Amino acid sequence: MNAIRKIQYTIRGVPDHVDNLLRQKARSCGKSLNEMALAALIETCGDSDLSTRHHDLDDLSGSWVENAKGFDEAMVSLRRTDSEIWK
Repeated sequence: MNAIRKIQYTIRGVPDHVDNLLRQKARSCGKSLNEMALAALIETCGDSDLSTRHHDLDDLSGSWVENAKGFDEAMVSLRRTDSEIWK
């Protein structure tokens, strides 16, 4: 099994308002400042292998595309009974 090499960063010049926001977010999420900063870096870099995995359907909210005809056409094949299977 390959070990993941962990690198330590020192970040200088963080504006006060960014520090305050990051600390507030860490508190509200119940995470350490380090965990929150690391999550922000991972999310910003778009690393899907390491980014937060969602266990709900929030990312689908508002994504419905109205296509009644296409939906109905797709459902026809699902409603058909395969007589060879159901003898």
